[in-house]
Amino acid sequence: MAFWRHVEDPWNDPKTYHPSDNDAVSYNGEGSLVYPGRAVGYDGIAPSLRLKALRDSIDDYEYLVMAEKLGHRADIEKLVIPLAGSWFQWDTDPAAYDQVRAQLADIILGGRNSAQK
Repeated sequence: MAFWRHVEDPWNDPKTYHPSDNDAVSYNGEGSLVYPGRAVGYDGIAPSLRLKALRDSIDDYEYLVMAEKLGHRADIEKLVIPLAGSWFQWDTDPAAYDQVRAQLADIILGGRNSAQK
């Protein structure tokens, strides 16, 4: 909440983070994983898109670990490398990530079912 002191309304003014009080540089939304919920009718804190993306990335990692433990590393690579080949090359379509997540879930569930037989 300390970063909100730099702006009157963090919902409408994204410049919430200044590296120091004397620094003229500010960053849009940096340092904010949550926002004050009361301003939007919620008693508590509201998650930022950054926090939701962090949650999704942790879930993605867990899916990848589960699928790999079931012996599906090659299948994972076929799905993930075209989606995100490097830090500088990735698919910009959010639907593509949802599709790969669904395919990973199918791999995991199929792997569990075959391991139980």
